[in-house]
Order: sequence, then structure tokens, then C-alpha cells
Amino acid sequence: MDNNADFSSPTVNTTVDNTAYTPPTALVDRVYSWRVRTVDHAGNKSAWSAIWTVRVDVEPTPVPGLVSPTNESATKDTTPLLRGAP
Repeated sequence: MDNNADFSSPTVNTTVDNTAYTPPTALVDRVYSWRVRTVDHAGNKSAWSAIWTVRVDVEPTPVPGLVSPTNESATKDTTPLLRGAP
């Protein structure tokens, strides 16, 4: 698993004895590329699988604020400008 699609700086590079894996530490927010291959008991390695990506996104999206018109205001404008803040 790497944040570079060329796997030049792997975040996770491990061997497991089954078909599932959970990283031992939390991953930071970003897009990761991952791939797998098999190794038999004699140490022979298969070709790599296709590369898949996964986006880790645990940071909550900020709630926008309302700017105008002010809360409970009145207007005669039938097409008021509704403005929010990021």
C-alpha cells in the first residue's frame, strides 16, 4: 500500500498468511494504491495483481455557515441572494 501509484515509498509492505489484512496503525487521510501477489511455500512469486485505489477520509467535512440574508429577516426581493460561508 502506497500513496504513490508507482509504489516508490510503501506505507505498508507486508506478507500475510491469508487473504485479508488490516494495517496495525491508522492510515492518514489520502488516496492509497494497493496490490497483492501470492508466494508459494517454495518462495515462488506470482505476478502482481491489478492496482486498486482506496481513499481514506476520516476528517469530517466542515459545516458551512449562513451569511445572508440574516436569520428571520424580511425582504421584498423575490430573488434574494442567499450566501453561505465555507
